[in-house]
Amino acid sequence: MRFHGDNYVQLDDPVDSNEVTVGAWIYLDPENTVEQIKTVFANRWAGCAAVSQRNGFSLYVNSWNSGDRVLKADWGNAVDGCVAVASEEYTIEYGVWTHVAVAFSSEGSGKAMLFKDAALLVQAAAVRSVQQVNGLTIGMHADKQYGFVGRISNVFGLNSVATPEQLRYVYDVRCGRVAL
Repeated sequence: MRFHGDNYVQLDDPVDSNEVTVGAWIYLDPENTVEQIKTVFANRWAGCAAVSQRNGFSLYVNSWNSGDRVLKADWGNAVDGCVAVASEEYTIEYGVWTHVAVAFSSEGSGKAMLFKDAALLVQAAAVRSVQQVNGLTIGMHADKQYGFVGRISNVFGLNSVATPEQLRYVYDVRCGRVAL
């Protein structure tokens, strides 16, 4: 689906749990290099104020007021505000289909993991409280801010933590390397 920065897809059912993986294929429009957050999906409002609408998580490209093309996930709750994990700068390219995913595990003290093209980019400690109040919004944050410009395809969500091998299989199938 093509996103123009002002359209989105809203899923009303909750997509969150203590163990969750959500991902998609994205294509950043090379004709729109505006330095702003480009949200792939979110089940929380944008920002870090400690209010209940900011419970949940989001996955997006670009840091605040930047065109750094980092892949970034953040999560929050009504007590702590938000915490984020990010890739290195220029991880996401314009004009190239890229598979992205975020996974949250409650194992031990919890962790967040970012993936690009089925490869683990970064992981960090992630203490989350699953108190979601918003359904999943594809192409924007739940409060209709920071729209994506480009294409998003094959969005998926699992109430478990996908392994790198499972993500590699999804990636290889989509790239035609494995027949179904």
